[in-house]
Amino acid sequence: MKQLFEEYKRSLKLLEIEELLDVVFYRPLAFAFVKSIYKTSITPNHITCIALIFGIVGGSLLSVGIHQASIAAAVLILCSIVFDCADGMLARLKKNGSRFGRALDGLADYIVGVTIYISIAIGYAGHEHASALMLLTVAAAISNSLHAVLVDYYRLRFVEYTRLSEAAVVSTSSAESKEITRKGILEQFLAIIDAKYAKAQRMITKRRTDNQLVRGEEYYRKNKTILRYWTYLGTSTQLTLLILCAFIHRIDLYLCGIVVAGNLYAIALSIIQSRIDAQLHFHSHIEVAL
Repeated sequence: MKQLFEEYKRSLKLLEIEELLDVVFYRPLAFAFVKSIYKTSITPNHITCIALIFGIVGGSLLSVGIHQASIAAAVLILCSIVFDCADGMLARLKKNGSRFGRALDGLADYIVGVTIYISIAIGYAGHEHASALMLLTVAAAISNSLHAVLVDYYRLRFVEYTRLSEAAVVSTSSAESKEITRKGILEQFLAIIDAKYAKAQRMITKRRTDNQLVRGEEYYRKNKTILRYWTYLGTSTQLTLLILCAFIHRIDLYLCGIVVAGNLYAIALSIIQSRIDAQLHFHSHIEVAL
């Protein structure tokens, strides 16, 4: 049992950047699946495609507008989250991850998200308050995207500024490295998408004073707790809220939760994060020393 637990820990990202629901619910389920297919020829990219299919089908069912379809959508989206966790876990255990795989995983998440919101909008097309619900759906989609960008940014910044990047990056096998070097059309396309997302992420979140922050142990100590709160805006947590609302056939509650509670929460965290960053500026330390 101890050996199995150690293997589970190796399959995780850094615990500091993991979502709580992933660690206690989705990843244990994903780990059981990974163990069952570990000795097969199934690759992380295959699992990513499975997660994508479940996500697209589940998201599309949200357009039907009946309770039974919402329940089926909830189950399929839950399965999609589990498989989405499993691809990275298999890659970390087998040490056969790649830049292509990470970009494919990101693109799959984006496609599933777009499918979900378009399907929700279609489902409200014939509703008595269709216009208001459409606007609410658009606002939730934009809010969700901004939340994801913020969470990704502070996760990556935490890894970089605490010098934990080597532990967090999935190693790339030599065979896949050669495949990446050849750069087929799909690889090039995903590389462009990945670069565009990273650029947009920096434009939205990066402050001009970020490069003035003290790094290392002090950054870790002051940001460890707030990063945990940032992860509550993560994809798995927000999709879990969608799943719960789909089970009771109240997608409108999910949309309101994202737009109102989610944005207020993000604003509060941004204010707290700014104060923490102010304490970590080089010039602040110099002034104290003087």
